Amino acid sequence: MIKILISDMDGTLFAGHGKTVFDLTQRNQEALERIKQSDMKFYVASGRMIGFGIKLLKDHGFTDIRAGGFNGAVVYDNGKFPVSHSLSKDLIREIVYILDAEFPDYDLIQVQGMNSERVFNNFEHPSVLKYRKQIAETGIGMIPDFTITDFLERDTGTVCGKLSIVLKDKEQCDLAKERIGEAVGKDCFVARSGDRLLEVGNAHASKGVFAAFLKETLHLEKEEIACIGDELNDAEMYPYAGVKFAMESGRDAVKEMSDYVVKDVAEAIDICLKLNSR
Repeated sequence: MIKILISDMDGTLFAGHGKTVFDLTQRNQEALERIKQSDMKFYVASGRMIGFGIKLLKDHGFTDIRAGGFNGAVVYDNGKFPVSHSLSKDLIREIVYILDAEFPDYDLIQVQGMNSERVFNNFEHPSVLKYRKQIAETGIGMIPDFTITDFLERDTGTVCGKLSIVLKDKEQCDLAKERIGEAVGKDCFVARSGDRLLEVGNAHASKGVFAAFLKETLHLEKEEIACIGDELNDAEMYPYAGVKFAMESGRDAVKEMSDYVVKDVAEAIDICLKLNSR
């Protein structure tokens, strides 16, 4: 019997959404209602700040709120944060030094805090204005009145869950990924999330951390866990799941590792419910 389904958010649960990431397709909304009426639990794992997963579950009427944020760097369990893998200031300081010395025309650096703070190196960047608008609309996060330089020089109380870096272009992004990986790769992971975007997290953080936490905390067998995603970081949950779903729109490598390839989360939910009814 499948007791829990863990879903990725961007590219999976949010695939085909409307104006915001919380506007799910009608099919997915209806499927979430079906899972609430069953004996299955539904949890989310994301590279986003933990606040997004918490809000989504609450907005859709779930009362058992468990979510993984920053690709497993933080785990939320009904008001508690039992797992936290942060990035040290020394490591961030080294990365900023590399960027300033070797890629001085990079675009933006953002420290994403465990409490959903966003700390920037440049308050005037268009992305900062976009995030201010997003915070006002969703109520998730805040932008404090200090810069990354202040964060590195004094105790601001911010604990970094993820570092985001926007480079000048794709070529510079590839070079920076290689250089930062050479310098700090043992202590963190460096992943490209777009042509110009690098994301840096603690080496011990992965979505598998969240899946393993649920398996242990809820005393589950592997066969009682299902998960769905579209990217390689989602496949980090696969070793802990007895039923593995991949999105049709996902990477080929992820689809090859899955048991089912589905068009949306609704289809995955219905397969789980059907398997449980047998």
